[in-house]
Amino acid sequence: MNLLPYTTLASYIFSILSFVQALGSMLAGVAVIAVYESCDREWTLKVLTSTRFRVCCTLVIIATPSISLVVSILCLMTGETLGPSA
Repeated sequence: MNLLPYTTLASYIFSILSFVQALGSMLAGVAVIAVYESCDREWTLKVLTSTRFRVCCTLVIIATPSISLVVSILCLMTGETLGPSA
């Protein structure tokens, strides 16, 4: 019994998508950390959290790496279930 059936095309595509999504998650996380490290506390308070819309957008940007990682895990689970049953 194989862990992942790499012989089917759909399983292989979902595995590649999962890897790409996980890589994108890491890049998004590094970008969020880099931006927040370079910002002043006062500037962040005055600009990024000045309106409710900006607060929501900031929270979505902060949550992007986690959402991307969840999509990666779902792609991997979908690719695993598409394989032929033994």
